[in-house]
Amino acid sequence: MLKVRLEPGSGVERSLEPFYKGVASVFSKSLDEGYLRIASYVSLEALTASSIIYALAMVQGLDPILTLDHRPPPKIVEPSILVGFSNVNYNPSDVESPLVVISSGSIKSTPTPGSVYVEVDGSVGSAISLLIQSMKGAAARRDLLMASIASYYMGRYVDRVGKFHRLDRHAFSSLMKDSGLPVEVVTTLKAYKPNDLEPCRSISLTVNPLYPGLTGDEQLCLDIAGGEASSRKLGELASEEIERLAARILAFIKEKTRRQPDPQDYVGGIVVSRDPMSRIRDARMAADAFLFAAERPRDQAQLLAVIADLDNEYVLAESSLEAYSEALPKELEDSRLEKVKSFSWFKAYRSSVEPASPTLYWRALRLLGRVDKEDIVFFEGSGGLFTTVFLVEEALGPESARKIVEAGIARREGVLLWLKK
Repeated sequence: MLKVRLEPGSGVERSLEPFYKGVASVFSKSLDEGYLRIASYVSLEALTASSIIYALAMVQGLDPILTLDHRPPPKIVEPSILVGFSNVNYNPSDVESPLVVISSGSIKSTPTPGSVYVEVDGSVGSAISLLIQSMKGAAARRDLLMASIASYYMGRYVDRVGKFHRLDRHAFSSLMKDSGLPVEVVTTLKAYKPNDLEPCRSISLTVNPLYPGLTGDEQLCLDIAGGEASSRKLGELASEEIERLAARILAFIKEKTRRQPDPQDYVGGIVVSRDPMSRIRDARMAADAFLFAAERPRDQAQLLAVIADLDNEYVLAESSLEAYSEALPKELEDSRLEKVKSFSWFKAYRSSVEPASPTLYWRALRLLGRVDKEDIVFFEGSGGLFTTVFLVEEALGPESARKIVEAGIARREGVLLWLKK
């Protein structure tokens, strides 16, 4: 039994070794027993990391099974990897097979014999990046490394201007230095695929952040942007050109919304790939594409399918996200919010529309000032009012979905939370 902490510094390699060996032990045992159990907590960060582990297991010839819950499995009867659970509380009699538990922050439990608990001083995705590097052959799967970087944007260790912190910063530096992954950070407007698209094409396709009046309208952007909307790519503009373009865009947004936009919402660093063969060209956009893939069908299985087959499925997921740039402005225009009730730690609203992506829609509402950071928006469904666990976790913080369920406020079905009457 072993508990290790992955944190930046000279000792990270020593901690990484038992983590890698623990995963290797689980993989080896699962080859003998026929399948691998991966259990994910109900957050986008944990589910994305779990899906990457699922893809890694498939590369190793394993037969993984992924489950999603706000509670860990009651017993471990097959080789298992648990992701995102901060409290597992197993007795030795509960654990019959090799077990690895990975969580961001501390794990409030004592490992059982044969188990490895990994506390990550950063996002779970940063630990997965280092794990992939340790797996050597799997490190050739560069898109899985890019997917792990995309998951950094789902955690708490990237600030508003795109800087990584704690283990995320260390892992990203390690990838650039040791893995040969051809990535760079471009500081520009937060718009999709800045190294591949011209400024207004990029802005018009972007739904996070919403560009009021410009998301979904490339021609209006061209009219507003002036000379900076040239034939060059957004990421190729010099810093002074970005400043002039940002000033014009933000002035238009202020006039459109009658609110002073915060420049930190619209300008920052974006991790992009320089590899022309990479499916994932923009890690920040990939994070939104993964979210959209999980929310639009209201089922986490689509996100798993995208990450398990990045070569074929990611392009479709990205295209669906780009198409949402035309639908989201209409959803916002048509929507009306009605206060449902107030709970002790959040306000609840009902939206008159059911958006394709509740969380991306909610982020846009926040940016427009129509809801506050800790407000939860529900939507009318066949079974009553629902929202998604991803929206709740982003609004209220880690494990908030579990607390809401355990408080009897809502019941969970997959990635949905249904408000109890």
